[in-house]
Amino acid sequence: KGKGKGKGKGKENEERKEAEAAAREQIAELRTKLKEVLEVYLKFLDQGLQFYDTFLRALSKDEIQAKWADPKPDPNEVVAPSVSSCRVFLGDLCRYKSLALRSLVALEKRKPRQDGEQQEGRIESDPDPGSKIRIPADRTAPANDVAPAAQDRTALAIASSSAKKYWLAAYKHYQKAVEAWPFGGAPFNQLAVMHASSGENDDLLVMYGYVRSLSAITKPFRSSRQNLLLFLQANRQRYDALSSSSSSGRPFDACHTLSVRYTRLYGMLYDGINIDSQFPDVSSAAFGELYNALDSPPLRRRLTSPPLPPLASPSPPLPRPSAPSFSEAPLSQMALLAIFFVWHALHSPSSPSDKAGRSGAMTVEGGLNAPEEGEGEGMMKSRSICVLIRLLEALLIAACNLLMASPDSSSSPSPSPSSPSPPTP
Repeated sequence: KGKGKGKGKGKENEERKEAEAAAREQIAELRTKLKEVLEVYLKFLDQGLQFYDTFLRALSKDEIQAKWADPKPDPNEVVAPSVSSCRVFLGDLCRYKSLALRSLVALEKRKPRQDGEQQEGRIESDPDPGSKIRIPADRTAPANDVAPAAQDRTALAIASSSAKKYWLAAYKHYQKAVEAWPFGGAPFNQLAVMHASSGENDDLLVMYGYVRSLSAITKPFRSSRQNLLLFLQANRQRYDALSSSSSSGRPFDACHTLSVRYTRLYGMLYDGINIDSQFPDVSSAAFGELYNALDSPPLRRRLTSPPLPPLASPSPPLPRPSAPSFSEAPLSQMALLAIFFVWHALHSPSSPSDKAGRSGAMTVEGGLNAPEEGEGEGMMKSRSICVLIRLLEALLIAACNLLMASPDSSSSPSPSPSSPSPPTP
């Protein structure tokens, strides 16, 4: 009986080893196929970058000629919108290529090393025209050359560096798209997407980018509405986590807390979710957080300084560009968002079905005639508008206090007025 049991266990071990070997082979095959797909995808992105770079050069020449022909050209008649769109496309391609390169790096890092394994070399096109990055190939070399493992590490390091360059190039293309034609919403949406994927949890800045995209004068980006609604869903989860963390006594960054709370407040007025039950508590907490931040000089400086450009959360970490996405300070962003949501509440329908069926640009195209509404809905809308107007008033008073307390103020030294008390909803 003992010998029979031993033979049975040995057979089970052999079957398990065979199954593990088959699984490893299958994983290796899938990894090889995924690498081939990434290689083809990267070549496709290279072709797109080359095409749009050539097209952008031609558009720039046409724009220069148009400006020489007419000293005051109409922005809608020259090629500035096309230049801006081309910049957005270039930024998208650079961003996609950065993500693809980082996926390729992660795939190679997880690959099990085998004896005699060789890595095929490839050419990386650079986002700047005229330069190339070569990922070295692990070819058969004399014994005194660099070991294959060291060459693989060098190739991965170069691919990681290339991913960082493409991320920065995407950011610069979106900024130049705004500079070329600031009347379109697409570049603002893409900048908001970069901030949302950065892992910095600056909810207020992301919302500001989506709102700038929705409120673009000439060409709002309609997809920003859906992006904003999805982002507000994630913000609600962060707000709930923030509330539970506050009750447990865990510390949180004050600016992060303020950003989450005000995004929740504005989002509640945009999508109307839980506005009946949670609005008083959310608004009171947001006002209290704001005045606590204004009483702290370091936090006050952060609220009155332009925001930092976006990082990238996926591994490997990417550098921060030198110029910010938006020049407005967080305090100014809060005031501008308050204006937008007051206007949105005045001109948007109260019915959730009507609101869901309209695009994000409905406030631009809808006009001033709002549909009729019930008494309860009208009271809720009026209440929301009053709170937002008081918020705007509080922000303006805080800005005046900061100016009067500034050492560069031309007025005679005097004690700055105290911060107003938080308004009750």
